[in-house]
Amino acid sequence: MGFLRRIFNSRPEAAPTKATDAPLSVTNEPEDSSRAPADHSEPPAAPTAEVPAASLVTTKLEQPGVTRNIQDIEPFVGIPGKHLAYGINSDKGVVRQNNQDSLFAMLTSQVGAQTMPDFGLFVVADGMGGHENGERASALAARIIGQHVLSNYYLKRLAGTDSDDLYLNEILTEALQKANEMVANETPEGGTTVTAAAINGSMAYIAHVGDSRAYLITEEGIDQITHDHSLVQRLIDLDHLTPDEAAVHPQRNVLYRAIGQNDNLEIDTLVRRLPEGARLMLCSDGLWNMVDETQLRHIITGAQTPQEACDRLIELANQNGGNDNITVILVQIPG
Repeated sequence: MGFLRRIFNSRPEAAPTKATDAPLSVTNEPEDSSRAPADHSEPPAAPTAEVPAASLVTTKLEQPGVTRNIQDIEPFVGIPGKHLAYGINSDKGVVRQNNQDSLFAMLTSQVGAQTMPDFGLFVVADGMGGHENGERASALAARIIGQHVLSNYYLKRLAGTDSDDLYLNEILTEALQKANEMVANETPEGGTTVTAAAINGSMAYIAHVGDSRAYLITEEGIDQITHDHSLVQRLIDLDHLTPDEAAVHPQRNVLYRAIGQNDNLEIDTLVRRLPEGARLMLCSDGLWNMVDETQLRHIITGAQTPQEACDRLIELANQNGGNDNITVILVQIPG
């Protein structure tokens, strides 16, 4: 049980679990508490070859090391007259007194003599550390990521200067690192998850820390394409828990990786082609804990618009208990 002891030993300055000065604990989560980031030294992981992140496309995070060269991906060919669309919604839920989630969403189109693929930036952040600390941490992270990507990629693209898409994951990684520094400095008692997606045409560049998630919904089904940085997920990976056991585990909200909790932050990145007609969903755990994948896909594919789907997902999560804040972004790929 050495692994468990390491993950339970939180650093002295770790964020409290609710809006008090109580030290961090990993006991059963109180009714109005936020998830508690524990000791942030990384658990053991399978070794993989060291390859520059920008040169790889991870096809499934559940299969580490399964990658292919980004040069093998065909260039994006737009569909004339059709564009990306998205919906957003965020709710405090039934149980919580405030909403510590934040989101950022931006979509741009340029049509004319110099038509460019649609570009969108989408961020879901789920704050922790008590009422004010969680709110501030998630809002700050979302704002910093938006600023960094717009300044270092999109504005350069508009100016016609170097904005190579191959480096979008590097820019996203820089953005999350900057958010990590800002949250640690300005909200030392808080932290946040982040799942961010930059979409250029049909290509999605994703950066991820924590247990908010990204899902890809296609005609074939629904696929979770991010990997939770949580205690229970790591125990599942090590075959110490089953998914059913993890769902009711008393420490299911404990994270071993989060924004604002460690100077040396490891960030997951991946690139996915989004098929015609597919949907990309980013959401906090307040949604995926309350609505199973079958229900998620049924509502998303049955809705007339992404906004309708988001509204219905929030409503269902609240009907199923609404035990946490609920945030969702759904992006529709034209087809």
